[in-house]
Amino acid sequence: ELQKRNFTWPEGDLPTDVLATMAFLCCGLPNEDPRLDEALGDLPPEQMNLAEPPRRTREDYPKETWKRRDGKLWLQCASDGSGDFPREERLRRCGYAVYYGPDHPWNLDAPLAGQIQTVPRSELRIFCDIIPRVQVPTEVACDCLGVVTGMQQLLRGQVVKRADHQDLWDKIAELIQGMDDPTQLWVRKVKAHLTREDVRRGKIDADDWYLNDKVDGMAKDVGKTYRPAQDIIDGLHRRIAC
Repeated sequence: ELQKRNFTWPEGDLPTDVLATMAFLCCGLPNEDPRLDEALGDLPPEQMNLAEPPRRTREDYPKETWKRRDGKLWLQCASDGSGDFPREERLRRCGYAVYYGPDHPWNLDAPLAGQIQTVPRSELRIFCDIIPRVQVPTEVACDCLGVVTGMQQLLRGQVVKRADHQDLWDKIAELIQGMDDPTQLWVRKVKAHLTREDVRRGKIDADDWYLNDKVDGMAKDVGKTYRPAQDIIDGLHRRIAC
């Protein structure tokens, strides 16, 4: 079967471990590596015990961007979620982040814990940490339309019922209900993956681009935290190539 597919293993690279099954050695049918499930199972459980945000002082004011909307000044920040190996669910690991400005104490990035490793969940999870940071009127730029729509519904006092991640939607609804003034928070859609040239052409506001670009990098980097061991990744890629 391997010869029919014109596939050969490099010398000395023929599996001799758990992958050396009769199905593979006789028929060229590679079995799944059990370590993939083990790596996923070893991820820490997702916790909702939220830490108090760091203290913001006058020294942080120059780091911030403020914009006027509806007659009120709003502190600007950007949120994002990202996935390492986003199209391969067996390897996918995610992270989330929020960015307010350079070296701002409220900046946060963290890997997504738990066995549900999807980018939409990470895009939503960061709002559990944003809400406790709402001490002044805050406007969040988010590039995930589904999260923006759901957050706007919750902030208008509506109920959100979704097929996915209802536990997070319920948690965020609970956090919003506990806010002193939910009107101090707003979430709006911003375009993703644009360039400085797009800023020059007027496709995106310069401040929006800057905040989104920074938070995108943070989420991508932290999303690699729980990446499986390289030999597990390489083995899966070899089996896919078969």
